[in-house]
Amino acid sequence: MHARRHLPFVAGALTAWVACGSPGAVGPPPETAGALDASPGTSRAPGSKEASATDLSERPEAWFDEVRWQQRLLVVTGPSDEVEAQLAALLEAEEVLLERDLLVINASEGVSRVVLGVRSDAPPSAALHARYDLEPGRFTIALVGLDGGVKERRRELFEPGDIARVIDAMPMRQSELRGR
Repeated sequence: MHARRHLPFVAGALTAWVACGSPGAVGPPPETAGALDASPGTSRAPGSKEASATDLSERPEAWFDEVRWQQRLLVVTGPSDEVEAQLAALLEAEEVLLERDLLVINASEGVSRVVLGVRSDAPPSAALHARYDLEPGRFTIALVGLDGGVKERRRELFEPGDIARVIDAMPMRQSELRGR
């Protein structure tokens, strides 16, 4: 099994941040602000090759190319009450989701942010909506495979156990499990 560098988010602090909604905020919740040790104006974790916020807004395709074959994505968007409920459920299953190389992104309210995963940057919400055909304002969850294609789309809460089962049934995940 390969070593993973997990963001130092504290689940309790992140849950509190998700519950308060913090519209318009960029980056991790204030309780974890010092944890990333990023340079001002960036969302870069120490030692990472992640793009700066400027690069992401000007060239989101580079981000998509970077995560392809590295991370599965779960993009969540829609009204805040439904998004908050989904994110709270996902945070309860953090270990199970990280084990499957899942990057959870909240793409609601015009700002996108990584909620769970090994990266701290995400492309603009509009780029995620366009790439994965998400309707602004409508609750949608898109599960994106390592190849960059949408594997599952839900318009209702997606239980973490169901997410794990869908991922575990994917051919690339089966290959990963055989290789252990």
